[in-house]
Amino acid sequence: MPQCAKCRDFFPPDVMMPADPGDFLCVFCHRDTDEVRYGENNEHVIGRKEIVEEYKIFMKQLKDSPNVSKALAEKSKEESDLIKVVS
Repeated sequence: MPQCAKCRDFFPPDVMMPADPGDFLCVFCHRDTDEVRYGENNEHVIGRKEIVEEYKIFMKQLKDSPNVSKALAEKSKEESDLIKVVS
């Protein structure tokens, strides 16, 4: 879940571009615009706010998915089994 280094919003990975080492810029900040045209003849337009909101909805649905929740719980248990208390 990449975060834009300039506007600090979270975006899908396919609208992010590498910037400084370890940082990313969204295509909107990179082009200094609030909308992007795409498609074969630039017939489609999408705005920054629209992408941010859709990504938030997608991430919430992903988080609430039973399979994802189960996988995260299993991963968490595996990691906690690796932690050893040193006294």
